[in-house]
Amino acid sequence: MKPWTDDIDPGTIPDHVLVSERARRNARKRKSYTGGILWKQHSATARACRCAQCTAKRKAAKALK
Repeated sequence: MKPWTDDIDPGTIPDHVLVSERARRNARKRKSYTGGILWKQHSATARACRCAQCTAKRKAAKALK
């Protein structure tokens, strides 16, 4: 990526490059890439299991706070 200078005309940058850059920056903001997908089986070794039971337990605990 070139450093920004006043000589660069933003109108000459193709739209697909701008869309790709915005997607890349938004992706870096995400903590999780699962998109809320639940796992089929419980995983005891995972830091935060995403199975239906564990997710429901977390939601209930959060609701009590």
